[in-house]
Amino acid sequence: MPAHVEWFDKVINFPPRAYIDTSYLLYLKSYLTHRTDIRYQSCKNFYDKMIAHNVSMYTSVLSLEEAIYIILYKYGVSRDMKNFQDRNGNAFSKISDFRKERRREFIQSYKKNLAGVIDFIQFFFNLGIRLAFPKSYIIPTSSRKFTVKDKSGSVANYAFGLIKKYELDPMDAFHVAIAKCLGIDHIVSTDKGLKVINEIKLFCYN
Repeated sequence: MPAHVEWFDKVINFPPRAYIDTSYLLYLKSYLTHRTDIRYQSCKNFYDKMIAHNVSMYTSVLSLEEAIYIILYKYGVSRDMKNFQDRNGNAFSKISDFRKERRREFIQSYKKNLAGVIDFIQFFFNLGIRLAFPKSYIIPTSSRKFTVKDKSGSVANYAFGLIKKYELDPMDAFHVAIAKCLGIDHIVSTDKGLKVINEIKLFCYN
């Protein structure tokens, strides 16, 4: 049975807490520069509704890492390196090759796009979204060995279970696992691929 899905513009009953994934964060940020795009408008309107209904919003370091990588490399350095050729006169297809063969240009591109990362982090801070992770505690098993356990279950085990059950993208699986281990059932996303997961309730752009 697929997830319970509600489109942003159809939601009436809001939960007390919701988990925000990477795709939604990036759409919110894109609204600032593309205000007429209906996709980004929908995300911004839904964010305003969550604020109005006092929804406590959470995300994880995983979301920030994903977003930063996309901003810095996928849409930043990857775009810039297309303006240069490798030693054989071909366009670069890998960032690692670009960094190795054209290090000066790579550093210039990195520094330029780093400004976008800083801008995104400041934007994130202003959203009022809580950065959280399931609480864990350390149990001493001997004088030198320690076992780390999650009070609400193992994030990794839960994620692996989702991967096996749904053939899910590992990154998506960890987002869901973190949300569930935080005790959050509602996920806000623009990724319709999460619709297959019946363990969650999905708020999504239609």
